Amino acid sequence: MLSVLLCVLLCACVLLALRLRASRGHELPPACKGSLPLIGITHLIMADNSKVWSLMESVGKDTMKKGGVTSSRIGIDRFYFVTDPEDALTIANTCLDKPRFYKFGEFLIGQGLIISSGSKWKRHRKLLNPAFTASVTHGFMETFNRQAEKLNTELAEFAGKGPFEATYYIQNISLQASCLNTFGTTSFHDEELFKQFLETVDQAMNAVIQRFVNIWQHSDLLYKLSGLKKKQDVLAKTYTEMTNRVIQKTAAALKEQHNYRNIVEHKTGAASFLEIMLPLRENNSLSDQEFKEELDTIVGASFETTAQLLEAILILVGSHPQVQERLYDDNDFRMMQIVGQERDVDKEDLRKLVYTEAVINECLRFQPTAPVLPRCVSQDVKLKNYTARAGSLCFILAYGIHRDPVWGPDADQFRPERWLEPDTLPDISTAFIGFSLGKRSCIGKMYAMTSLKVSLVHLVRKYHVMGDHNKLQFTLDVTLKPVKGNEISLLRRKKDYL
Repeated sequence: MLSVLLCVLLCACVLLALRLRASRGHELPPACKGSLPLIGITHLIMADNSKVWSLMESVGKDTMKKGGVTSSRIGIDRFYFVTDPEDALTIANTCLDKPRFYKFGEFLIGQGLIISSGSKWKRHRKLLNPAFTASVTHGFMETFNRQAEKLNTELAEFAGKGPFEATYYIQNISLQASCLNTFGTTSFHDEELFKQFLETVDQAMNAVIQRFVNIWQHSDLLYKLSGLKKKQDVLAKTYTEMTNRVIQKTAAALKEQHNYRNIVEHKTGAASFLEIMLPLRENNSLSDQEFKEELDTIVGASFETTAQLLEAILILVGSHPQVQERLYDDNDFRMMQIVGQERDVDKEDLRKLVYTEAVINECLRFQPTAPVLPRCVSQDVKLKNYTARAGSLCFILAYGIHRDPVWGPDADQFRPERWLEPDTLPDISTAFIGFSLGKRSCIGKMYAMTSLKVSLVHLVRKYHVMGDHNKLQFTLDVTLKPVKGNEISLLRRKKDYL
């Protein structure tokens, strides 16, 4: 083992020397805080997961102070850190490929849209765009409403009983909604099975970051010899067995029955992603493996991100009573006047919930679910003051972009009203990366916004939420997750609105 490690270290030194020689030419931006000669911030990134977010936040603040672009090394790679909005958009639209460390997540979801690059990503994005249109998303309204009601029922036991963590309940309901919308059925009614699925995804995301921060495990050889590889194999087996069972069961039923609504265990009132995508497999536009990878990606991405964001919104709204009351009963944007106390949210309501959307956007600005957007710089890219060198990597940092001076002097404040002020709102195409940025922006943006609007209506009209975002502590496990201070309290609202 020692001889293998020494050999890998020697190869890494040779590669680093070659990269240093090849990278000469364009002037580098200032080094980010904490950088050391040759190794850059490698010594800082090799920490436990909870410290990775602290490092990215610190680098974001430092990059803002130094003009919006800094650089350093992590392992053998040159990294550019970007917080300037214009430069970020240039990188996002020019550099469409994800860095090689994205393959660390392949053990779970394969090469779906999130991970794939190049021609495969472009082909799949074009094929899947029709599955994420407004008409398809609006077809899921019944599921969103029913799941929001179910979440309210599960949280009812905590109302009036002080602080508690709602994480599991939110994740569980979000996962069920994702299964309903993706497959047309939850397929499994076992609470323990859902719990196992949630734990599997959580551990898998944690394992991806573990491999990233342990630089020596970037080597496929050393990774295969590690205990982390064995752990990931077990996690992948659990995830794959579960999703395979659902896909096979639903696909077989669809093939035998022309009337789709008769074969699902829980009707969604609309075609599922699986039904929409089956023709892509039948006509060989997607192979069986590609079909499976994209479905796995949809399930994992849709439930994880919406659950994390809903929890963040509840904590932030609970920390700002004036925002919550305006959300509930504002003279201009009355949630209660739009949807009332009892009825379901329908597609016509969505465009009227202007302040609700402002709250969601402000949460994504203030506390983004995906705070780092990595890109591979495959060609020299001219920025405003520098040229990002071909062969390097780039981290677009949401913390800095969302607190850039274009947001005004109150950029550090949670203020949804800014989204209602078009004259002072900055150019969202460059200054807001809540749903990623540029050509690889999130394909599921409409799905997420619709789900969140429906959930917020059901929650806020039934409960008054209390929380304290100042107590939050985070870890970065692919998405930004709270590890402490995420308790909320609920009080039932009186049904006395006239």
